[in-house]
Order: sequence, then C-alpha cells, then structure tokens
Amino acid sequence: MPGLNRISIRGFRSIASLENFELRRLNILVGANGAGKSNFLEFFALLRAMCGLSLPSLSVSGLANYCAARGGCERILHNGSRTTQVLAASLDIEGTSLSLELLPTGDGGLALARQSPSHAGLQRAQKFVNAADLRDRKGLLYRAVASWQLFCFQEADLAAAARNGSNASETACLLPDASNLAAFLLHLNKTAPQSYQNIVRSTRLAAPCFDDFDLMEEPGGRVRLFWRARHSDYLLCAQQLSEATLRYLALATALLQPTPPSLMLVDGPELGLHPHALAFLAGMIQSLPPATKIVLTTQSPTLLDFFAPQDVVLVQCQNGASEFRRLRESYANWLEDYGLGELWRKNVLGTIGEESPG
Repeated sequence: MPGLNRISIRGFRSIASLENFELRRLNILVGANGAGKSNFLEFFALLRAMCGLSLPSLSVSGLANYCAARGGCERILHNGSRTTQVLAASLDIEGTSLSLELLPTGDGGLALARQSPSHAGLQRAQKFVNAADLRDRKGLLYRAVASWQLFCFQEADLAAAARNGSNASETACLLPDASNLAAFLLHLNKTAPQSYQNIVRSTRLAAPCFDDFDLMEEPGGRVRLFWRARHSDYLLCAQQLSEATLRYLALATALLQPTPPSLMLVDGPELGLHPHALAFLAGMIQSLPPATKIVLTTQSPTLLDFFAPQDVVLVQCQNGASEFRRLRESYANWLEDYGLGELWRKNVLGTIGEESPG
C-alpha cells in the first residue's frame, strides 16, 4: 500500500499554506475549536472525491458533487476566490512527488488544471496530476488514496448507518462511517479470527457489560449486528448499543483490523468515551504496525497524556490561517511535573516547545 511521507497544501479552507509537512508514525493534532484540525483531514476527503471513492456525505462521489455538498468553491478556497485563485497540493508518495492544482469554475465548482503548475508557489514536482490519473486504478495516486482510510464515527445516534446492517459483500475495508460494520466483522470472524477476537476482547474492556457479537446473515445478502450482554442469553440489537459503545466498537475494528493501511486518519475519536476507554484507545493506536501512520484530531487532555511531545502537532489560527507546528522533543523539565494533557488544559502548549514541521 503506497505510503505518504510529506504533504504541502495551499489555499484549502483555513489552510492558506502548509509546506512540506512531514507525516510521522503518530500525528496527534490538537488545537482550539476552529483552528483547522479537521480541515487537514477534510483535504483527504477531497482527494477521495476526486478519485470517485466513497464518502458518507456523498451519495455519488466526484469533484462536482463534493463541491456542491460543501457549498461551492467559495467555501472551499481559502477566504474565497477573491483571495485564493488556485488550490494547490503536493504529495510525496513513496519518493514520488505528485502535484495538482484546482481552479474555480464559473458555476461555483472546481476543476483540475490541465497544465503543470506555474504560479502555485510549490516546487515543480516530478509528476503533475491530470484527470486520467484520478481514474487510473493502477496508477500511484489512485492506489494510494484508495488504500488510505479516513474515519469519522461521531454520528452514532439511532439513525446511524452502522446500526442498520450492511450487504454481505461490503468487506474490502471498513467504510469511513462504519456503515458496513456488521458485514466487516462477520468477514473478520471467518477470515481473521484472531483479529476478530482482539476486537471482542477490547470491547469487553471498554464496555464491561458486553460479551460477544451475534452477526446474522439474512435473506437477500444483508448482515445484521446483534450482541449479547454478560450473564444473559437475551439477544440485543445494534440499536441497544450506547452511542459511545458504538463509536468505540468502530474504532476498535479500524485499529485492530488484520491489515491496516499505510495511512489512517481519524477525526475526534474521544467523543463520549470513558477515561479508561481512552487508555485502551491509546494502546491500540500505539500498537499499530510500524508501516501504518495515523493522523487523528483530539481535544482530550486524557488521551494526550498517553503520547510523547514529538507525536503531537499543535494547530493554531494565526492571522486568519491555520498553522501546524510539531512540539519539540526536549522539554523534559516541564514533563517532570506535568503531563501533556495538563499542559494542554493550562493552555501552555501554544507557547512552549514548538518548532516548524519538517
């Protein structure tokens, strides 16, 4: 699976200019509300849409539908088209540099530029992405974007797609909103029982009332998620999982899958989780294989305490634009008395121990 080493983004939402940002094994994005953490992840949603790959918010993927769903180019370009005439990006994928430019169109959309970059301010890359590259399933860009996994499990109410079953054939990977959770778990139970049991054990730790799943294949090729509580034979349905438990279950499935991707992106995984569950979540993140890089956004001091300064990227809004700074590794004098979470609670991280990424 093609991995991402560095990325540059210019002119996307709150990101006016992010230059040569290094993706390390752990990339924990923290920052105030509205600083731009989720916008970094959203850029990968844009890439998925450009390649025609699935997104929860789009019934039909594609650049045009993505732009329409996000309010048009004026809401996607940094401060609108009067300020930003070009959305540009460069990605270093396994040593090959790919660059692209998106230009505003007369109907409020965006279109991929057809010629090599001339004024984007990014270094000329080895290859300039064109429309054919986005459709080439054997090409480097498509294979990379298709293999990277973007997850947002925050929608977990009774109407959440993860509760409603899924087609038995939807087993290639866990979908961004876990809408194929039942089918994917059944697939793991059949093909990777050790991974399946790891997910069961992790869920038991976070939700002590949980015992095991009961995944039912129904006529018509649907799989429904049922479960049993400890010390009871009563069969419970997915609608009887709490929102936090459902989110944790989706996270455990993503993080404990047998063949995780080279890049995983997770938005706000801590929502609703008990502090002990956050400890289990941090353990799963840190146990990912070395070949997998993860980017996640968080506001949780408790979760932050489980990571080292070099794992953390501070996102701040400066002069109306997002800035990304990785914390320094060497301020042991602070960590002798405080954890990273406490420094975050005290609003100290934005003023000490910073260095520019890369």
